[in-house]
Amino acid sequence: MHPARWGAAYGNSWRTTNDIADNWESMIATADQNEVWAEYARPGGWNDPDMLEVGNGGMTNNEYVVHFSLWAISKAPLIIGCDVRHMSQETYDIVANKEFTRSLTREGHADPLGVQGKKVRMEGSNEVWAAPLSGYRTAVVLLNRHATDAATITAHWDDIGIPDGTAVEARDLWLVRTARSSSQLGKQQGRGVLTRLLLWLLWLVAQHKTVGDRFTDKMAVDVAPHSCRMFVLKPSFDSQAK
Repeated sequence: MHPARWGAAYGNSWRTTNDIADNWESMIATADQNEVWAEYARPGGWNDPDMLEVGNGGMTNNEYVVHFSLWAISKAPLIIGCDVRHMSQETYDIVANKEFTRSLTREGHADPLGVQGKKVRMEGSNEVWAAPLSGYRTAVVLLNRHATDAATITAHWDDIGIPDGTAVEARDLWLVRTARSSSQLGKQQGRGVLTRLLLWLLWLVAQHKTVGDRFTDKMAVDVAPHSCRMFVLKPSFDSQAK
């Protein structure tokens, strides 16, 4: 019998998958395998699809962002599997992203609802994953599995459990990471003072940006190949929604 069926009686997490390898194919297959057992996850008992491979070198940074995002929305234990003594800045920016602890946890603990995210829409290589959060919020991952083609992926409210007609604010959980990396890159390459100042200002805006665009009924976002975008949506009383 699969551990997900009986694990909660003996522990607070259980392996749901085979051992993961540090490549895209294994990571995606592991996420799919873990999703099958979503109904068994609950507060104090979590499906474990194996450790994170982020930073081990077998995937691109965009693919590692997908890896981290899928594990996070699945409420999986986020166990770092790389050598933290030799962690690159890009790896650190992924595994230490404060937007995740700020948006997906409550005072440093797992979100009290404890609902594992699942695929709610699949169209070819495009997928929408969603999970309800406390405070009437919803976590959403827009995933492009295609290796070469970018895509516009749409999350419809009726797929992700938001009432039709609801205006929401979308918080981009990877926005700060992207802006911060760009700022550091400008410094490392010795660019001019004006360029570095502009990059710094972009980073500063991102640090204080709490809300992205506002949407009603659906949200369409461009996603690069082998990449994802992750958002936390919450109801908005602002009438200026898309």
